[in-house]
Amino acid sequence: MKQVTIKLVLFAYLTVLIGMLGCGGSGGDGGEPDPGDKDIVGSWGRGHYSYDDVEYESITFYPNGYYIYCDSNSRDAEYGTWDYNKVTKTAVFTPIYNGTNEGPSEDGRPATHKAEVVNHELTVYGDNAVTVFDVYKRVMSNNYIVGGWGPGYHDGTYTTLTFYPNGHYIHWQTDEIDEPNDNGGGIEYGSYTYNDVNDTLIARPVIDENGCAGLSDNGVRNTLHVTATSTTLTLLNDDDEVDSTFERVDKEQLNQNETNIDIAGTWQGENEGNNVTMTINENRWTFRTPGYNTYGEVQQFSNDDRTCILKWGIGDIDEGEYSKIRWSTNSPDTLTIWIYDPYSTLEEAADSTAIDVGPWQFYKS
Repeated sequence: MKQVTIKLVLFAYLTVLIGMLGCGGSGGDGGEPDPGDKDIVGSWGRGHYSYDDVEYESITFYPNGYYIYCDSNSRDAEYGTWDYNKVTKTAVFTPIYNGTNEGPSEDGRPATHKAEVVNHELTVYGDNAVTVFDVYKRVMSNNYIVGGWGPGYHDGTYTTLTFYPNGHYIHWQTDEIDEPNDNGGGIEYGSYTYNDVNDTLIARPVIDENGCAGLSDNGVRNTLHVTATSTTLTLLNDDDEVDSTFERVDKEQLNQNETNIDIAGTWQGENEGNNVTMTINENRWTFRTPGYNTYGEVQQFSNDDRTCILKWGIGDIDEGEYSKIRWSTNSPDTLTIWIYDPYSTLEEAADSTAIDVGPWQFYKS
């Protein structure tokens, strides 16, 4: 049995399905915002996430029209509603709460900025619409846990949770109604390690100003049982039962990007220190390493689901058996695959949930 500490005060309410923590603070006016173009939806960080252990800046645009901004200078947040027009390249920010002077509003007043999204970078321009004010990089990775999670705003509560590809995370939420401040209402920032083999997440807080809320417990390192897919993050309790589930902020944008990428071609990777060349076409996946080649004939292929079934060919250790392959790619030049356990029938392989190899990363030749 995995030893896991689940922080129900954060996660039991974090999603639409189970609600979010009931908090006070400045709520919305009850009407739903009309956010405009969704290209900007997602979590974004400064530069290439190269900040040190005590420097961070994060902004997340939620598909329901709300945004949440956090920065290390104030250790606070700004949240409100957004409207983005990709044709005119303008973003309008209407703050509801401003606890920092670093955010996109004008000292708590609505603000309009020239902004554009190109190749997963968000560029915000200054008042002259020419000078670059900030450049943010979309938070994304072939590691499924990386990204922004949850609806941002639900039932009067604002909460943001983002895992960055450099191994850091940020959590912030508004105060819980009629409860002491140590039940939320502050920044938590730190490093994390996620193991997708045994589904464990270790959170090591650097800053913890939300008490028993968040991933850590009053600044103490914490271990949680978490499973992640490309669209869903699930927390399990000590009995390995589902405790809560919530969705990736920009799942629609990333799914569309992945669906449009053609994985046919030649890819390079490594296995136990040896170079591996993987060639993919509509009929066959071929793997070549020094002194050994193997291939699988494509039986089922779904670009939408990013899965296929291979029947292993002559000379393979699993010759004549079937394996499911799942892949993920966030750019045309990177590909991550998972190979599932082999089975004697195609039907068994299609239903398999046991991963034999992976995640296995390749780069386009």
